[in-house]
Amino acid sequence: MRRAFLFQLLFGATIVAAQAPLDRPRIGYLADRGGALRPLYGTAANFILGEPLSDGVVSCASSNTSALVKTRDEVILIVANGEAINRWAAPGESALFAFYAGGAPALVYIPESLQLARMVEDRLETVPVDPERLGGEVAAIAARDRFHALVAVARGDQIWLAGISTENGEVTGERLLAGVTGRVHLLEDESVLFQENADLVWRANDGNEKRFPLAGEIRSFAPLGAGWVAISVQHDRASGPTRYGLRLDAGREGIYQLPEAAQ
Repeated sequence: MRRAFLFQLLFGATIVAAQAPLDRPRIGYLADRGGALRPLYGTAANFILGEPLSDGVVSCASSNTSALVKTRDEVILIVANGEAINRWAAPGESALFAFYAGGAPALVYIPESLQLARMVEDRLETVPVDPERLGGEVAAIAARDRFHALVAVARGDQIWLAGISTENGEVTGERLLAGVTGRVHLLEDESVLFQENADLVWRANDGNEKRFPLAGEIRSFAPLGAGWVAISVQHDRASGPTRYGLRLDAGREGIYQLPEAAQ
């Protein structure tokens, strides 16, 4: 039988730092509502948003060591000190990103071109996946290891989890994610995040579930840092989405509102 756990929603401080705080760890990177990339510092319920590093960001994701950023024309790799060390041409309005468990950048998926690519040293290599074989829309990606990708595929109102060889693009297996619909986020251990009514659900690969109250419609997920996932939520009567950070560290799980920069 699956076990369900209920967690309280916690609200973090909404502070923008004038410079990098020396006494607070960097969690990851966020794009603010104006499309500027900013570092996020702090600890649970006590966050500081740093000064902008670049603009024109349409989507981004980060780990404890790096960030992947999508602009309208490029994918950009940014390392821990905030320096952009590589750029690749990638037209399109959005992207999905994944990192290896240790934090290294792993995968990029561009929905407009239906293209999956893996990071190999300082270059992006196309993974030759047949979109017709997937049979649906790619909703999320994760990197199980350096030779295997995980892809959540939306087929009608169902979500399927497919394993893909990053060497030849072959589908190595697939299974239905029962009861999972809408926006979804994958982790490298095959656990999954999704929304069910007014709850955010974290379903482990053994079927056990942990639930976090989160009234509103989830618009997006993205890796944020080691043990963190960024979630954008549209609440009723709100003018724009509110962002939260979900902490997944064992025994310290919780969901926290993230700061926004003043516009």
